[in-house]
Amino acid sequence: MHRTSRLTAIALTAAAVIVAGCGGEDPSPSATKPKAKPAGMTVQQYVTEVGGLGQVINDARSDYFHADHTRAAIKRGTAGVQAAYADAATEIATLDPPAAAKDLHRQLSAAWQLRAGQLEKLVTARRLDTGRIDDVMADAGHDVSTDELYTLPQ
Repeated sequence: MHRTSRLTAIALTAAAVIVAGCGGEDPSPSATKPKAKPAGMTVQQYVTEVGGLGQVINDARSDYFHADHTRAAIKRGTAGVQAAYADAATEIATLDPPAAAKDLHRQLSAAWQLRAGQLEKLVTARRLDTGRIDDVMADAGHDVSTDELYTLPQ
């Protein structure tokens, strides 16, 4: 075999090996194996995630209580609190809590959904009922607290 032919054959063989992937795994998306669903969150992960959601709600409630007492500020503040509850209710519904947090998870989820719904009705009502808004905001202060997260067994 001539030297040129042999170099060509080696080059073609090397190219074929490279194209074939040297027998390694196919990195294409169709070749990826489905990942097993994670076995749920650890207590610490859950505390971090849900504690953050609770903090957003607390911040929105604080903004509401520290805002001017004008109808426009009350409506704006109520809408902010409603959005915080709605977002938290949506997010908590996607979480798979650890066994130690199942009951608290259910309570927080129910409370946040309830408050989001109540406040949505008040924000979208034709007449702004500031007295009822204040009642709902005060009642929400008696809901199960995210402080309970810190009592969960690690």
